[in-house]
Amino acid sequence: MSTKPVGRVVDTPPPATSAPTNGLPQAARAWKPPVPTVESPPWLESTIEESPPVESLSHYDPDYSYSPNHIYTEQFTTDPDYYHDGVSIMTTPAHRIVVANAQDLIGEAQGAYGQVLCEQRFAIGPDLVEGLPESVRWQLVEDERTVLPNRIVFSPDVSVLEHRSDYFVSHNASELPWDPHNRIRLALEVLSPNTRQKDLGAKRALYAALGVEEYLTYNPVLPLEGDPGERDLASLLEANGGIRLTGWRLRRGDYVSILPVQGLQTEAHAVLESAVLGRALRILPAVERAGQTQAEDDCHRHVIQFWDDLNAEWYDSDVRRERQQARDRCEGHAEGQVEGRTEILLSMLEAGGLPGEVRARLRAAWQQATYLPEAAAALDVVQGRAEWQTLLPPER
Repeated sequence: MSTKPVGRVVDTPPPATSAPTNGLPQAARAWKPPVPTVESPPWLESTIEESPPVESLSHYDPDYSYSPNHIYTEQFTTDPDYYHDGVSIMTTPAHRIVVANAQDLIGEAQGAYGQVLCEQRFAIGPDLVEGLPESVRWQLVEDERTVLPNRIVFSPDVSVLEHRSDYFVSHNASELPWDPHNRIRLALEVLSPNTRQKDLGAKRALYAALGVEEYLTYNPVLPLEGDPGERDLASLLEANGGIRLTGWRLRRGDYVSILPVQGLQTEAHAVLESAVLGRALRILPAVERAGQTQAEDDCHRHVIQFWDDLNAEWYDSDVRRERQQARDRCEGHAEGQVEGRTEILLSMLEAGGLPGEVRARLRAAWQQATYLPEAAAALDVVQGRAEWQTLLPPER
């Protein structure tokens, strides 16, 4: 399969000598590693053919190593290392669903808006960059393209902070300055063909150096998808004995593997105990969930589950919905509960700067249709990844 080059690749070798500058080797400022050529997955083919030349984009950066294996438009890109305001990173359907589902359930467990963040960009300034071990800095230069003059930029798929970020809540910031007093305690990365090497290499080293207590990775590839770009993930899954979820815990500055929970572990699904969340958890394809029948359009859906000791069952968003419906029927407080959830959603949107007249229109539409969107959908609007109209009830 051939794909149309959509950018310029810089493959000039690094200079023979390099002197540290602002904590980074000088080579990091002028050279970025070339990206190996891979087959683009079928779901990207039409978009690649229609993408404009990178030189015509308003955010074109002549110093950036544009990859021919990614697409770049005014609004989005598939390049996970391309950080520009107003440009969203596009990932596979499975990747997006895992991230949204994880943020929803972990956010519910933590209970503080602004503490569990989804695909939030963090920036490490020159003073902190200088304090990173040299081996970590070099891994970032060689394996990532997130090293900029004077700073390092990175974006975990899901991050759990020590406490709520007031800066995030008040500024709705697309980029957060790294705060040593409000560190990331847990990071989750969903592997993809374009990010696997980075997630298991340079990012893992960076998270350890930054003191991230727990690091989880999840491999969502399904044999039925069969995209050529996912063969590497399929091989990794096979080498890992079919286990999709892997975790590490920080011990004396290095990561050690989190051992599976005995009694809950199954042959196909790893169960890990998170000290940060205080819960045993697993992530699995929805088609493998107990009692779930496979839907033709549901093959990309994956769910995160917490073990509920009190009820001796796995708890996820579906169980939450079923329990909520049962409480509504038994207690007869459906109206009050819906009003409470409505106020929470509207408070989130108000904190994100949504005008009052828009919030009033949403409230009226929700009440008329007896409908409420998921918190993850409201957060997408707050963070600028979706328009507010996506929160309106679906047409019947």
